Amino acid sequence: MAYELNDFVADCRTALADGASAAALESVRASLGKLLANEAFIQAHFGPEAVGPREVLHADEALGFRVYAHLPPQASIRPPHDHANSWAVYGQAAGHTDMTDWEVADGADKPHPVRTYRLLPGDVGVFGVGALHSIDYCEGARFARVTGADIDDAPVRLFKDVDVRREIAAHLGE
Repeated sequence: MAYELNDFVADCRTALADGASAAALESVRASLGKLLANEAFIQAHFGPEAVGPREVLHADEALGFRVYAHLPPQASIRPPHDHANSWAVYGQAAGHTDMTDWEVADGADKPHPVRTYRLLPGDVGVFGVGALHSIDYCEGARFARVTGADIDDAPVRLFKDVDVRREIAAHLGE
């Protein structure tokens, strides 16, 4: 029997029942990886018939977490940001997304990159509360995102003036 969205939601409820500890988020990460291995789920929510650019797959009334399908219409770069008072778990469904972790040094007014890595289909990354990251996804990229709360109107940290690719190249010595 395939691992379905309702199985994922039940596992998230169990993992997050006592809060969003590192172990709980690791459990959400592992469970999202299992869900992304279900080809029928991928086709239904991320395939050519899926409607975007974003669909809420589940909004948990009791614990507040949200499960989204992101279907961006074109390649894009999102500058360094956090998810306000929420954590986030990203899982790649199609294409790829280059993720970069960022830090702001004491007294600095902008962040600097500390690590860059690529999420391929089935890969899942975790970002704790306040973790700065940027995303750079290719044409045709589709990904799931789970957040600990509805962050649509939350006061996120967003560094719009950062040239992501230039900063990463400088960090890597290119």
